Amino acid sequence: MNIEQLLKGVVVVIDDEIDNQDANINKLISQLNEKRYSILKYKELDEIDVTKLGNIAFLLLDWDLGGSLLDEDDKISGVQIPSLREEDIIENITFIREFINSTFCPIFIFSNHDVDNIKTDLIEKNIINDSAPSRIFIKSKRDIENQGQLFEEISIWLKKTPSMYVLKKLETEYQKAVNTFFNDFQNFSPFWPLILWDCFKKDEVNPSYELTELLIRNLHNRIPQFKFCEEIMEKREIKPNKEEIRKVLEGERFLPKERLDIDDVGTGDLFKISEMNYLLNIRPQCDLLHEDEVMIYCIEGEIVPKEKVTNNFSEKLGQFNEVINKAIVPFIDNDKRIDFSFNEIIIKKFNEEKEKRIGRLLPPYITRIQQRFALYLQRQGLPRIPVEVMKDTE
Repeated sequence: MNIEQLLKGVVVVIDDEIDNQDANINKLISQLNEKRYSILKYKELDEIDVTKLGNIAFLLLDWDLGGSLLDEDDKISGVQIPSLREEDIIENITFIREFINSTFCPIFIFSNHDVDNIKTDLIEKNIINDSAPSRIFIKSKRDIENQGQLFEEISIWLKKTPSMYVLKKLETEYQKAVNTFFNDFQNFSPFWPLILWDCFKKDEVNPSYELTELLIRNLHNRIPQFKFCEEIMEKREIKPNKEEIRKVLEGERFLPKERLDIDDVGTGDLFKISEMNYLLNIRPQCDLLHEDEVMIYCIEGEIVPKEKVTNNFSEKLGQFNEVINKAIVPFIDNDKRIDFSFNEIIIKKFNEEKEKRIGRLLPPYITRIQQRFALYLQRQGLPRIPVEVMKDTE
C-alpha cells in the first residue's frame, strides 16, 4: 500500500506554534515537505471556512490552539499537560463536528496533551466511538516527531480504518477518470458541452439530466476495477453486529429522501401511504422526463411482520423465494421487509404525492422489479394438474 498515492492533495495544518521553528509541529511539517505535500497553514480555527476544504489529503489539528502555561523548554521536549479549559474543548469539538459534516477525510490530532484525555473528550461529545474505527487519529506529537514516523503511524491507522482506505482508493481512481475524460473531450472540441446540450434540446429531453447521465456513464466506464489491499479488507479485529449489517444493506439499496431533491422524480421512488402500505414507482426514467405534469406508475407494497420475515428465505441462495406476482425487498425504510404486488398498477400525479416520498430504491433492485413485472404481464397460464394424478395409488 502506497500511502503517498492514496493520500493525495493539500494537507491542512492548524497549530498556533507554526511560526516557532523549534516546535514539534514543524518537525511534522518537515516530514510532509519531504514527501512534497502542499500545505495550508493556520494558527486559529476562526481563520478557516470548512466548506472550502473539500478534497484535501488530510487535516492535521493541534488540540491546544490557545497555548498552555508551560514554558518553551517544556513544550519543545513534549511534556504533556493535563487538559484544556472547557471552552477550548467546546471550540475544538464544534470545529471538528462542522468539518465532519462538510467533508469525509482523515483528521489527525497531534498534541502535547494526554492522548487518553483527548479521546475521552471526543467520546463524551459523541464524535468517536471507542469500540469502532474512526476517521480521527490521535497521537502524541513526541511519538511521531522523527523522520518517517508520521507516515508509519498513518499507515498503521489506515489499515485499521477500512472506510477511509476505500475512500482514498476511490478518490485516486476517480480523479484519474475525471482527468482523462475532460482531456479527451477538450481535444474533441472545447465546445463539447454546448454540442451535447443542443442535441439534448432537439430531443426535447431535460438537457441538465442527460448531460449529468453522460458524465456519470463515461466516468463509470473509465474507472478501472479497483484492486483493494486484501490485508485491509480481510482483517477482522472487530466483527460488525447484526444491526450494523442491516444498516449497511439498507444504505446499499435505499436512498432516503434527505439525499434527494424534492422535485427530482425517479424510477424507484418509494411513497409511504399508511403505517403498513407503500407505493413504488416503476415507470421508466425516460418517460418521467418528457411530461410537464409527471405521472408515476406504482405498484403497492405491504410490510411483512418481523416474525414472518424468514419464512421463505433460502439460506443456500441468500435470497427470498418469490412467487410470480410479488417482489420482496428487505432492509428499506428503517429495516423493514416489504412485499410488492404486481396485481395492479396505480397511476398518480407526482406533484400530489411527492410529500409522501420517503426515499428511492436503487439499481439493481428496482431494475429487477421492473423486469419481473414485465414478465408478469406476459405470463401464460397453464391448465391445472388434477390432484389425483399426483397421489400415489395402489
